[in-house]
Amino acid sequence: MNAPRVLAWMRIAVGAIFVVRTTPLLAPFGFHFTEIPLVGWPRSGFHVSLLGLPTMVVAALAILRTIAALAFTLGIRARITGVIAAACGWIVLAEDAMSYVNSLHLLFLATLVLALADSATELAIEKTPARSMNTSVWLARALPLSVYLFSAIAKLNAQFLAGDAFRGFCEDAYVRGAIATLACPHPRLMSICVIASEIAIPIFLAIPRTRRVTLFIALGFHLVVEWAMHPDVFGWLMAVLLTSFAITSSEP
Repeated sequence: MNAPRVLAWMRIAVGAIFVVRTTPLLAPFGFHFTEIPLVGWPRSGFHVSLLGLPTMVVAALAILRTIAALAFTLGIRARITGVIAAACGWIVLAEDAMSYVNSLHLLFLATLVLALADSATELAIEKTPARSMNTSVWLARALPLSVYLFSAIAKLNAQFLAGDAFRGFCEDAYVRGAIATLACPHPRLMSICVIASEIAIPIFLAIPRTRRVTLFIALGFHLVVEWAMHPDVFGWLMAVLLTSFAITSSEP
């Protein structure tokens, strides 16, 4: 698959997820990501503010974030608008630290990474050499690889290895449906399988010979997690980021 085209489609997909996750656009379809005008919109009541910005500033940054995300999605000054959207996203999120969500952090990071990667338009205009294109591709690939590795490292503790964390997920009904019926009776085994998967997937994705098969395995892994736990937009983002491993024009 052509690298500039894939990166461009990845930018559009991440930008679209950014917009629907930080606005109430999908609320009519049952996706209640936010019940307020925009994610991070100033609200009354107790909250932990890391920066202590005035209410009007936070509201303005939330609006600017949305405008920048729309421009990023449409490819309008994608590099600068992507950086602005990500930066505003983190600043607004810092104003209500207790509402921190891993998916939002990954969303802003994915936006920043794709903003820094070469777009198809810039490649055509600037005639970016193949070496620079390879750098952009591996920049996009580095993010999902690091997500797997750091997630596995975080789980390498006695509680998770013993299955206590997974057992808690089952008891609190975070794991649902047919997957819960199959997995919850074996919390320790499932915990070990999850860690093993998160270690093996990035290793075999990095190897050209095993990359294609591992890509389908990784997508299947996130499909199962999405089906069983519905982890916000985390699975959506990982599916988009994994698309970078379908690029063949930038081998190895």
